[in-house]
Amino acid sequence: MSLANSRQISGDARKTKTEGVVRANDGVGSVVERRIRLKLLLAVGAAATAVALVFVAADPQATSYELSVYDAYPLPFWLLALIAVFFGQLVIFEGGYPERWHRYWKWGLALVLAVNAVLLFIPALRYELFARGDMLTYIGMIRRIGDLGAVPRTNYYPNVHLLALTVSYATGIAPSTVINVLPPVASLFYIVSLYPLLNVTFGGSRKVLFVLPFSSLLLFSGEHVFFHPSVFAFMTLPFAFYLLFRSYGGRATTRFRAALLVVVVSITFYHPVVTVFFVGMLGLLWLSVIGSKRLAGTTTVTRRSPLVVAVLAFVLFFAWYYSFESIIGSTLIIVYTLMGVSEGSSQLGNIASVFSRTTPAISDIALVGIYTYGLVGAIIGMAFVFVGYYALLVARGERAFDPIEAFLASTLCVFTVGAALAFAVDVTIGFYRVVRYARLAGVVLVGAGFYTLFRRLDADAAARYLRPVAYASLFALAFLSVFYLYSSPLSNGSNLQITEAEVEGMEWTFQHRNQSLAIDQLGISQYRMSTYENLEETENIRFELPPPPDHFDYANASAEELPSSAVADRRYLVTTELGRVSNPRLYPNYREFWRHSPEDFDRLERKPSVGHVYDDGTLDLYVVSGVGRANRTAANGTSTNGSAALTSGNQSVSLPGEIKQNVALPGEGDEADALSSETERRAHAVTTQRRVRSTRYGS
Repeated sequence: MSLANSRQISGDARKTKTEGVVRANDGVGSVVERRIRLKLLLAVGAAATAVALVFVAADPQATSYELSVYDAYPLPFWLLALIAVFFGQLVIFEGGYPERWHRYWKWGLALVLAVNAVLLFIPALRYELFARGDMLTYIGMIRRIGDLGAVPRTNYYPNVHLLALTVSYATGIAPSTVINVLPPVASLFYIVSLYPLLNVTFGGSRKVLFVLPFSSLLLFSGEHVFFHPSVFAFMTLPFAFYLLFRSYGGRATTRFRAALLVVVVSITFYHPVVTVFFVGMLGLLWLSVIGSKRLAGTTTVTRRSPLVVAVLAFVLFFAWYYSFESIIGSTLIIVYTLMGVSEGSSQLGNIASVFSRTTPAISDIALVGIYTYGLVGAIIGMAFVFVGYYALLVARGERAFDPIEAFLASTLCVFTVGAALAFAVDVTIGFYRVVRYARLAGVVLVGAGFYTLFRRLDADAAARYLRPVAYASLFALAFLSVFYLYSSPLSNGSNLQITEAEVEGMEWTFQHRNQSLAIDQLGISQYRMSTYENLEETENIRFELPPPPDHFDYANASAEELPSSAVADRRYLVTTELGRVSNPRLYPNYREFWRHSPEDFDRLERKPSVGHVYDDGTLDLYVVSGVGRANRTAANGTSTNGSAALTSGNQSVSLPGEIKQNVALPGEGDEADALSSETERRAHAVTTQRRVRSTRYGS
């Protein structure tokens, strides 16, 4: 070799070494910049969370009824929560890149969990009672177990009630508050338990960090704060599947199998529908394992493991639930509906009926659709795109058949079809109870799909095209998870809050009512409140009933829906703040379709056939006479001229420390001296507001 050539080689070597040092220094610089950027995201997110907590501390409790939780705090509070969630997602997501590995993702997950906790515990902190529907009945059941010292034979959801009662005894917190504390805890447990499940299914790969930013969101809207046995059972499923996968591989399998047995038994006694769907998911997992055995020859789960758990859950399900007549009746209703023998009102039918009557504007349909079904549609839509992408890769031979991905895809497909059926047909099991399983599988597929795309694309294409799409998807789901969590006028929903005054008003109604009179209601449920109070005298307390006559036209009211034991020509009418403000707030642009307007409430006060017997500023109780008078007069062929108002026996008395009460006996044709206007009536209610609070409330 010549000297010139030797020098040239030596120079090239020095140049290569110098370029390598420069690239190394550039890499170190980019790593330092990335760490600074991640720390900045965490700092801003933590500061946003802290400021949001200041908003909560500054206004801890509601002083009156709030139509929506979003009315409780100003818009900056919710925007701060959104910013904190999104920044936490970004920190987790950035940890998924092989060339960008860092340990800050744990702090990002902690940030998302902290914001979730703030949002979830708002009802427990702000409201004396945040419960409607089944939740009120469950409070009554919990109290009844405490009073009896045993679980009644008719209670087929003992787990959730015993859990709440145990927590109440251990902490001294009233059951009415415990039911608002336990659902957030269950929701956070669901998110936390997803991490070990993803680790064991994906083998601890970076794929987990692509899934966590999506799966750590509050993706199940109001179910996260709804005290219901089906919700508790569902939130336990990720932990159950984690124990299942750990029970048939690795070390300490006996310990995991014992824990799995406890969890499966718990799920079974929580709720029958969740048990059936859990068994169905185990069946889909078994089929995926068989497919993997035949196509790939290997699998991480033994073929019999899902079947063993499924058989155990199924045997417990039949042994327990089919000892109750009501469960048998519900099953028959579902079978009859699917066979076409029985028909009901489906969610699709209700929507079609509203559209046919009101012909809403396209903008209103779009807005309500986004805030009602936007989160569901976004998750399932993106998941199906990635399922199609996976199927294409497998068909081309570019990707091996994965039993976990096949299980998730089959779960997504089966429960999406089931949810569509529940949406179109009244099968007792609601749409959201079915679609939650599709969301569970879909959100994992979305994160795993982004991971696959990032691995297959080159760095420049991923940075230029894919990363903006991923960030936009994260932000969209974060936005919907924050603003879809609670009901609001945008989704045509109302708050679950019940004020202390409403509870006391219903107590007074039940104690002083004439049991031969039926009760019409607007803004509150007499049946649910009777179960909340564990009322023994339930004559003429109705579960299903139509709203009060349009515009309170009781003279033309029908008596067809009344119980046979109820008096036909007189009724009680109970109204609340929710009943008065729901139409103006929820449907401001459709005044011509309001059943009851503010003017109707004003006229109600001046009607001579209406007696106002209770008013606490939030709940009002009226006695309505002459119900159906016009119908009976027309049937008898007599004249309707003249007033049927009764003027005797009505003496309005202001009792010391009490609310305005009309002392005349309800239901005997008496009438109230109505105040001249709604404003005067409210002013009178404020000046005579009751000071004595019920000692039973919240106990």
